[in-house]
Amino acid sequence: MRSLVAAVMVAGGYFTLLVAFSVQTGSRDLRLGDSLCFGDWCASVMQAAHQGGEVAVTLRTESRRDGAPVWPDQPEVRVIDDGGRQADLVGNPAPPLDAPLQPGESLTRELVFSTPPGASELHVEITHDPWFNKFLIGSDGAPFHGRARIKID
Repeated sequence: MRSLVAAVMVAGGYFTLLVAFSVQTGSRDLRLGDSLCFGDWCASVMQAAHQGGEVAVTLRTESRRDGAPVWPDQPEVRVIDDGGRQADLVGNPAPPLDAPLQPGESLTRELVFSTPPGASELHVEITHDPWFNKFLIGSDGAPFHGRARIKID
């Protein structure tokens, strides 16, 4: 019984720290071309333009690993408006977002999103959210954590 109580107390304390750190970090505003790194790979929004009901995003991913290929783990690119509505990705990016990268290699792809009617104050978010990131203190995937985002003019 003592072990169970101790385990619950440790888990509760860790969850409290996780939420506290997540709330404290807030959102980061990035500029076009700024790199957002996730371990051995990075992503950058090189261009983003909103025209009519679509947003065109030029995304660059690159490897920072020496000696071996890296596979971006579950990268996601989203376009979101000020009301929290997410734009729909039109088609599939080629190469795919999780395409392997050789050491020092970079890949650029064009993504097109269809925006919801009346969307305004659009921004691009890049995340990498394997399930275990939700439980790591300081992770972008943690609950209540702010996001790194690029505002679209």
